[in-house]
Amino acid sequence: MNKIFCLSLIILFFSCENENSRSSLKKVIKMNDKTKTSEDRNKIKLLKNYPQIEKIENNMIFFKNGDKLIYDDGIKKSFLELIEHPDVEDQFFFGYPKLGVFMEPKKNFDPGRVRNEQFFKIIYGKTKKEVERGNGHERERASDRESKRKLGRERYLGIIEKVREAMPEAAITTDIIV
Repeated sequence: MNKIFCLSLIILFFSCENENSRSSLKKVIKMNDKTKTSEDRNKIKLLKNYPQIEKIENNMIFFKNGDKLIYDDGIKKSFLELIEHPDVEDQFFFGYPKLGVFMEPKKNFDPGRVRNEQFFKIIYGKTKKEVERGNGHERERASDRESKRKLGRERYLGIIEKVREAMPEAAITTDIIV
């Protein structure tokens, strides 16, 4: 199972179009190595979904624009304190219910309401003008879409050749999604 996971990561790594995609993936791979805690999984979610984040280390989020922000202030908070003074880690406090499962919401259960305003100002912009023009967010997303295009036959075979050189004992299969 571990070999299959490693092989998947190798193929994904070689299929990245540009260096930004590769460096982000390297960070995720490094963190994904024996990720056990929900905190680690939440940090991976941030790295994967916000290309503006350079890295997360020593309880700090470092952004590509030079800003930095504390990830977890370490304070246990009541519901009201979560709403009024959240850190970035607090945004993951409430999990969203699975799609299609209806249940009566419990008192003070409000996913999405816990938001660190400073985090979103760094990501989307601090002023109305910055938010309207996208603060570079759309341009980064467009380049992400380009890097996710389908693999052509020649490119795929080239990747497989590199994998076989690196791991001659690997069993290589393809998944077909219908």
